[in-house]
Amino acid sequence: MADGIIIGIDPGQKGAIAFLGSDFLHIEQMPEDKGAVLSCLNAWVKRAGIEHAWLENVTPFGMGRTSAFTFGHGIGMIEMALMSCNIPLSRVTAAKWKRTLGCPKDKTESICRASELLPAYSDWWRITGRASKDKAAGRAEAAMIALYGRQQIITADRDRATVHATATPEAALPTAMDGHSRHASRQDTKSCPTTIRA
Repeated sequence: MADGIIIGIDPGQKGAIAFLGSDFLHIEQMPEDKGAVLSCLNAWVKRAGIEHAWLENVTPFGMGRTSAFTFGHGIGMIEMALMSCNIPLSRVTAAKWKRTLGCPKDKTESICRASELLPAYSDWWRITGRASKDKAAGRAEAAMIALYGRQQIITADRDRATVHATATPEAALPTAMDGHSRHASRQDTKSCPTTIRA
């Protein structure tokens, strides 16, 4: 069920953590100290039900050795925070969720796409200055990652319901056949003597 809160996480330095409910959206800017993610998640776990978290699966391609280590350590801290809060986690590449939601790579266009998909919440990624563009894009993309996750859960629930509905008549078939067999057996028994006399 997708009734609970879905978390979308853009783990970049200017990324964000989005909490998407059925009728609300809240976004926290990604803390510089990734250890602070645990405090953020704990606060939400205590006041609301979190169903699932979706983390963008980013590879440190093109980063220097030190930057890659720092980035990987930050990802690990996020994953540990989710595990500590018993929040189920799935990972998705940027290419996959952007392709699913029709989101361009360009940051400005990505922000526009978020406003198209979630128009009621566009104030969360409103650009108020040149320096805030990257952070606005991070908030918009975290929200879209959460939306992608919600759609995946809804689709999975629908598929399970379809399989169950399709399987139900088949599951009932052996019972009907068994009834037919028992009826046939009773007729056979009536036609055959139970005692053979010499």
